[in-house]
Amino acid sequence: MLADQFETFLFDLDGTVYLNHIPIPHARDSLIKLRRDGKTVRFLTNDPRPTQAEVIKRLAKMGIEAHQQEVFTSGQATARHLVKNGVRSAYVVGSPGLISEIRQAGVEVVESGQPEAVVVGGDERTCYDHLLKATRFILDGAKFVATNPDGTYPTPEGPIPGAGAIVAAVQATTGEAPVAIVGKPHAALFKLALEGSNAKGERVAMVGDNPSTDILGARRAGITGILVAKETSLFSSNRDIPTPDAIISDLSFLFDPHTHIDTR
Repeated sequence: MLADQFETFLFDLDGTVYLNHIPIPHARDSLIKLRRDGKTVRFLTNDPRPTQAEVIKRLAKMGIEAHQQEVFTSGQATARHLVKNGVRSAYVVGSPGLISEIRQAGVEVVESGQPEAVVVGGDERTCYDHLLKATRFILDGAKFVATNPDGTYPTPEGPIPGAGAIVAAVQATTGEAPVAIVGKPHAALFKLALEGSNAKGERVAMVGDNPSTDILGARRAGITGILVAKETSLFSSNRDIPTPDAIISDLSFLFDPHTHIDTR
């Protein structure tokens, strides 16, 4: 049983715990059971649009327990990255939530002048003018920082363009790659989630639905990667995607006595 093999579980949100504000079947009950068993639970989302507080409120409306020290977003991690690297001003292509996280970190968000960095996350309101400004600022010397690489976000109606699609547009226009991509599969979000924790790598598992962010990120972080998916054939055809340590159909399979990982 996977639940018995690990002390700490890191969960992706979109496509793993919920889909467009609707809990995925068995997710809520499985999370309750993990907490009852004394497991440490953390939530990591590459979605840069909501603030940490908004994610906690969203989960609460679904009846899913989540506390401030348990929720980590790529927007939050991006704000921390800017501060850590001495960035004092930024132009942001993204949501009010992303802008709020960056401002709360002490970075000035500007619309004119020459910012030290351009942060590209993107949301439903991203338009041509945003891309134009980002292009001009980057070509004039601003650092190009991406919140995350996801080309799409899952919805019940199918995938919609994600931050990675907006990042790709800016990169194609400027000819410049981001100097930093903060979200999964890169290290920043994992480090943020495990900061101050005594959890040992072999006792930590990342559970998510995206092989190229959740599973690759787990592999890079030196922890177990558990994929939530119905389809498994994609791994034989894409050598860039690491094979998950386990594949489950939904979170209830964490408690399946027939599902385990051989750690020998």
